[in-house]
Amino acid sequence: MASYYKNNRSEDGLLSINFTRYSKIYKLGESKVRHQLDVGYARQYNQVEKRPLNINDTNGITRFTPDSLVGNQRFNIRYQVVIYSPWIVFGFHIAPIARVELAYLSQPKEVLFQKANLYQGFSGGFRVRNENLIFNTVEFRGIYYPTTVEGISHFGFNIQANLQIKYPTVLVNEPATVYN
Repeated sequence: MASYYKNNRSEDGLLSINFTRYSKIYKLGESKVRHQLDVGYARQYNQVEKRPLNINDTNGITRFTPDSLVGNQRFNIRYQVVIYSPWIVFGFHIAPIARVELAYLSQPKEVLFQKANLYQGFSGGFRVRNENLIFNTVEFRGIYYPTTVEGISHFGFNIQANLQIKYPTVLVNEPATVYN
């Protein structure tokens, strides 16, 4: 919860509550499975200068980035499952993934949970990982949005890499003697 005070009045207030739950990894045949659930709620009040809430990307639906879709109240839920399979192709471990995302966004004086305010995203793909390369994990994901706004396609594709630069663990060495 955050706000600014001006002339003894609260302005640009934001109430934001988020919850993330990771399941334990469990075995499914020769694979391992993990579930992730994210739930969030946000509400702005006495908006003066701050930009309104949106459901763009990390605020709601992955790779869904309309400029015109804003409101003062948002509820989002995201469920993802990752299957860590025993499959290895050319040294790359392969992990299929699936995600369902729902987001409600309402304008002031609107009821939040109504069908007109619901936006969805469904995605599936896979992650590949090779411990010997600088780009540790690369994710390929296809996305489908049943409901969109003008300028946003119903389909999307995303490639994301997790770059991990490996530094030497010893940065300081003892002084050395140089002989000529």
